[in-house]
Amino acid sequence: MVTFWPWQPDAEKRCAVIFERPTAHCLGPPNDEALHGHPFYEGGLDLYRWAEVLNSPWIQQICERNRVHMRHTDTMFDSHRQFIGTFQDSTLEVIAQRYSFSDSADIQEKTLKEIRV
Repeated sequence: MVTFWPWQPDAEKRCAVIFERPTAHCLGPPNDEALHGHPFYEGGLDLYRWAEVLNSPWIQQICERNRVHMRHTDTMFDSHRQFIGTFQDSTLEVIAQRYSFSDSADIQEKTLKEIRV
């Protein structure tokens, strides 16, 4: 499980995005001013939102790279999903099986404890 907790000190509300069984992630460009350069922008990727990529080329690429493994089967990746969160300064892309949102302070404290260990 990976928890992403967007931190904005002056925000009244915060939430955690919890990714279960993550396989890969990428945090970086584009920011909000360059989002129109993202390959999924024309398909509906929007500012300050979470989206799911259907028929993800990234998952297909990971599957293809893994084919050299002696126990590989393409069905290993059937439950993988690609999620994208867009923010002011960056974009977060995650391959995981599931996600959930939580605004619970308990989740935040648990996450911080796990990071400190």
